[in-house]
Amino acid sequence: MSSTFCLEEEKNRIITIIEKVPDLVTENKNLCEEVNYWKNKFVTLQEEVNNHYNAAIYNYELCMKYETKVTELTKSLQNMDAKTKEMSEEYTKKEQKMNEESNQKITELNNKINQLEEKIVLLNEEKEKLLADISSAKTRGKDQEVESKDQFSKQNEPKQEEITNETNENTPEEAKELEKIVNEKKSNDAMKIIEKLGGIKALAKNTNLNNMSWSYNPKEDGLFEVIIFCSDKSCSFIAVYNSQEMNVEENQPYCQTSNDHFCIFDLPAGSYEIFAYNDESLENIGYSKITFN
Repeated sequence: MSSTFCLEEEKNRIITIIEKVPDLVTENKNLCEEVNYWKNKFVTLQEEVNNHYNAAIYNYELCMKYETKVTELTKSLQNMDAKTKEMSEEYTKKEQKMNEESNQKITELNNKINQLEEKIVLLNEEKEKLLADISSAKTRGKDQEVESKDQFSKQNEPKQEEITNETNENTPEEAKELEKIVNEKKSNDAMKIIEKLGGIKALAKNTNLNNMSWSYNPKEDGLFEVIIFCSDKSCSFIAVYNSQEMNVEENQPYCQTSNDHFCIFDLPAGSYEIFAYNDESLENIGYSKITFN
């Protein structure tokens, strides 16, 4: 009886287990599916972690790169600041130097202006003296002519009136002729000096010199009486070139030896360049450009 009960109990237990097997299979299946789900979830999370890790590394490297760049830019800005400061100091020094040079130049120019004003005063005085000397020379010439007339009239009394009239008529022409002869002599003397120095081609024509002043007066014959003054005491002669013909090597300038630093030329209207020379050098010692019409 007891043995039978045990078998029956075991049988029931087995039946119960067998009845539960489908449920266990289903539960195991569900567990497997859940395991696979979490496994996939883990893989996904692992990929996300890896992505975040890689992104973190990239961002770190990028930050390090930017930090290096910022450091370089900071150093560059510091260098630029130092360079700017250096340039500012250099500019300040140059500005101070330029101001000093400008003030010195202004002072020199003011002194030069004062010297020129003094030269102009001297030139005007010399011009007045020259005009007075010319007037005196003309007066002496007339006096000599009058004296000659008186002597001639004593020798030939009947013809006194006729000779006097004729002399009075010819006196201006004779004065012009005398002036022409004097100017020609001055020109010849100047040309002799020029030939001694090497000829027209050898004369230097520097145009950055001073020492020259001039004035002019119109004449009745259409020419202009041009008075040229050179303040350099070594001036021996003056050459006058027509500006349009100055660069022609063989062009013959107007030339005269100077008396008391003065020369007087009778020139047609136009533009001229004047050069002063001494009799020992080919270099000109004075220059100016003149125009009159």
